[in-house]
Amino acid sequence: MKSVMFSEVMYAHELAPWLSPARPRLRLASFVLFMVLGLASLVLLFHRLDPGTPLEFIVIPVLAGGIVPLLALMPARFEATTRFEARHLLRTLEQGLAGLGYERMSAPPGYLRYRPRQGLGARWPAKEIEVLLGEHVLSVSGPALTLHALRKCLGGPQRN
Repeated sequence: MKSVMFSEVMYAHELAPWLSPARPRLRLASFVLFMVLGLASLVLLFHRLDPGTPLEFIVIPVLAGGIVPLLALMPARFEATTRFEARHLLRTLEQGLAGLGYERMSAPPGYLRYRPRQGLGARWPAKEIEVLLGEHVLSVSGPALTLHALRKCLGGPQRN
């Protein structure tokens, strides 16, 4: 795709994107409860397996491991700029998203939304991909890990 230029995947610098009014409060509360109980259970399990280990040698790695899922879901975006009309790039975009396990949702004209088809937490809003269709630009936003994979599917330059 020589006539398409891809921007870098840029992380959104929103302050606490999970607290936005668009996010359901019940899902946020259940996620926080799941993380707190799960991480506390891991700390207790590791402490029970080796009671002589200082607690900070258990708590710090467990908390660091608990941050990994949040980093994978960090909101990000990239743009694909074309010399032709951007709508011609939609078929390739949808094939890439289908390959990553996404399906199209209903949305207003010029604005497309995709969600994971199946799997654990597939209906969680933080995993949704949003595409804003401009005349010569597709602006794609969603979880950073998925956007890196999508950019690779679309033939964008690889990260070193």
